[in-house]
Amino acid sequence: MPLKFVVMSDLHLTAGPVSPPEVDVHARLSQALDAIARNHGDADFVICAGDLADQGEPTAYAALRTAVADLHCPVHFMVGNHDARGPFLDCFGGAHADENGHIQTVIRAGGQHVILLDTLDPGEDSGALNHGRLDWLARQLAAAGSAPVILIMHHPPNPMHTSVDRIGLRDAACFRRALDGGAQIRQIIAGHVHLTSTALWHGIPCATIAGSTFSMELGVASRRDPLRRVEGPGQFAVVYSDADQTLVHFENFFDNHPHLPGEIV
Repeated sequence: MPLKFVVMSDLHLTAGPVSPPEVDVHARLSQALDAIARNHGDADFVICAGDLADQGEPTAYAALRTAVADLHCPVHFMVGNHDARGPFLDCFGGAHADENGHIQTVIRAGGQHVILLDTLDPGEDSGALNHGRLDWLARQLAAAGSAPVILIMHHPPNPMHTSVDRIGLRDAACFRRALDGGAQIRQIIAGHVHLTSTALWHGIPCATIAGSTFSMELGVASRRDPLRRVEGPGQFAVVYSDADQTLVHFENFFDNHPHLPGEIV
């Protein structure tokens, strides 16, 4: 059986309820978890890939901890530019941090290494892998040897050719060089940009997911133009990975498209 896991991103949980016309982020989280329980009860684990809280609020992290408590499989957490490591660790515990206090780890399952990278640079919307994080990554890649590697990070390393590039991963070139050591990098999955995309970046497959809350219009006409938000879809990734392939599905657990009559077998 292939390794199967779900990647959620951009929950943006708030300290309290939100007011219309904003998305009810807590309801969206419930919808996502219901869809995972209903459709993916065989998933080995779930990853929440950053922007867990909208402003790093302790009560938002507490709400997240309560919401995932009854999920059927382990849940692994990462941080994004909207998060705050201190309140996160106060809620979820120091075991989620590495020796330098970064929220990153390696999941070893199914003969594969799923590496969760911390790209948070406090006070910045853009991401970074400084302060020992690239050294940590190099050690994990060396430890993986010839095993397949899947990298999960909040900020995508590849250019999106929209205005979101101004808040991308600043040291992407250094990150790319860190991947040149011969590890079998199967896939990079990121959030942050609230867009669904796939790319082949320096020979490495990359994908971004729209996330659980609002999505962004593509807006490629000018990289300086502001992007408009739309209410959905609410989306997570479902990953299947075995010796032969790594497959990423983009599942919309919420959208406003009506179901057509009849069924296709």
